[in-house]
Amino acid sequence: MNKYLILIFFLAFWSYALADDNELANVYYQSGMTLIKDSKFEEAIGKFEKALSYLKEFPQAHFKLGECYEKLNNNKNAIKNYSLCLKQLQEKSGLLKEEEELLNHVIKCLNKLDLSYRELTKAKSDYIAKLTALAGECDRKKYQRLASHICEMILSIEPDNKSAQDLTNKLSKKIPNSKQISKADIEESKKHCNSAMTYYTDKEYDKAIDELSKAIELNPRNVEAYYGRGRNYSAKGDYNKAAADFTQAIKLDPKKAESYNSRGVALYKKGDYAKSISDHTESIKLSPQKGPYYFNRAQAYEKQGNYKSAIEDMETYLKLTPGNIQNASEIKAFIEECKKKLNEKK
Repeated sequence: MNKYLILIFFLAFWSYALADDNELANVYYQSGMTLIKDSKFEEAIGKFEKALSYLKEFPQAHFKLGECYEKLNNNKNAIKNYSLCLKQLQEKSGLLKEEEELLNHVIKCLNKLDLSYRELTKAKSDYIAKLTALAGECDRKKYQRLASHICEMILSIEPDNKSAQDLTNKLSKKIPNSKQISKADIEESKKHCNSAMTYYTDKEYDKAIDELSKAIELNPRNVEAYYGRGRNYSAKGDYNKAAADFTQAIKLDPKKAESYNSRGVALYKKGDYAKSISDHTESIKLSPQKGPYYFNRAQAYEKQGNYKSAIEDMETYLKLTPGNIQNASEIKAFIEECKKKLNEKK
């Protein structure tokens, strides 16, 4: 008799827990819908992902994630979420009328986006390949300045292009400085950086970028100017330009851990989690006691589904920043969520 009572209690509790998860998923979903109306797509993404952490089979949430990523021109993640929405709907039997409409809609979105994404990716790849070949040819014919300019074009499109980075480093040793930087220019460059910091604090990012561009023109070897401009581009959501500036800062000072960390954040925002992890790992090698670097890498690990490493990094973050964490409860919730997902994978 006791065994039956225990079984009944367990089933009742489990049903309650499932209902609670469904309710929470819906709360986060509705919150995301409100943010979409205000065009706050990045914030909405966080809400829809949270909804999916409580309810995995939630095609509507995947569809809205796809819409948000499409609005942010992140076609790769848009396609990924549209595809998950399609898969979940196709696996479901007895679709409601609204679900049938969603199925037709998501197929149209995928047909349109997948084709344009493939075409755009191929066109971009072909263009970069031609530029890379041209830069190499210019270098062989001793047109080093032209080759350097072409490399800059490549890195503005694809900041982590290894061929362009290597050739730029090679050319920097061949090309003599066309301009000796005077002490006056160095000091003036610093003044522009200081002005930019004020604008950055006031969230006037365009003005800050303008000041930092002037600083770079005066002193092209000003690491802080590139780093600062990258931070402002990041704040504006222009992660390609941000990554390009952080790359330049790294070339000028390969030991500056903050540049790797910031480029890792920009790559994370672009959805390139593997390269983000690589940059955060480098920043940790350079500054192993810097807690936020572990925090950032943990988030990238979580996105990749590497929950064990995500937990380890977040726990390290807690150890390195004791008594200095405003969001300790959220961090602990993140760890528990990763543990839950890790157990589900076993």
